[in-house]
Amino acid sequence: MDEDKEIKIISERLKEVREKRGLTKKELALKIGVSPSTITRYEEEGRVPKLTILKRISEVLDVSIDYLLGKEEVKIATCLSYGDLSDLPEPAIKSIEEFVDFVRKKYGKK
Repeated sequence: MDEDKEIKIISERLKEVREKRGLTKKELALKIGVSPSTITRYEEEGRVPKLTILKRISEVLDVSIDYLLGKEEVKIATCLSYGDLSDLPEPAIKSIEEFVDFVRKKYGKK
């Protein structure tokens, strides 16, 4: 995988997980000790967080660093929430996540 693709994956996954956790850029920034504009740089401008910041991001968002880096497809947080899903194909896991998001939106909880 080339470097531009890797950077794009990090940006996309960071934004995806932050939004799924219902956090604004400002809220995430406060939790990890950076400015909101730094989060914008990570998500929209292709900047890559230093390892120490990436570790804090993964802890706050409850995902592995490998997931954020595009090295892992199944989110650890999903497995912890629903038990061992390793025997399910990725589309099934995605369906579970989408259903949970649907229910949260329907009942007003993000």
